[in-house]
Amino acid sequence: MHFGLVTAVDADTDPVQNRHRELDNDLEGDDQAPRQNEEEICILVPKRNIETWIYALIGREGITEEEVYPHLENEGDCQPAVEQLVEYLQDGWPEDLFTDSPTPSA
Repeated sequence: MHFGLVTAVDADTDPVQNRHRELDNDLEGDDQAPRQNEEEICILVPKRNIETWIYALIGREGITEEEVYPHLENEGDCQPAVEQLVEYLQDGWPEDLFTDSPTPSA
């Protein structure tokens, strides 16, 4: 069996790099080793909130990272987005998924 780690934390209106730095600092503060390049860790940092990515992953058109999107009525409603994310992590990201930023590597 093969395992990896996916974590998500929104950036709100702060730079995405701040959240990455915070995660690094949390490891250091807990006396953990820094993440290594060969570790299969995917860190998702939606610019505004996680709903931004949920709506994008379920195929909603016109999603921007500046708008605030409503919370889902039920937590389980994000299941199609989770399944799509798993597929992207296994098979690769479509080139047109991210229009304002470089394609992430999983």
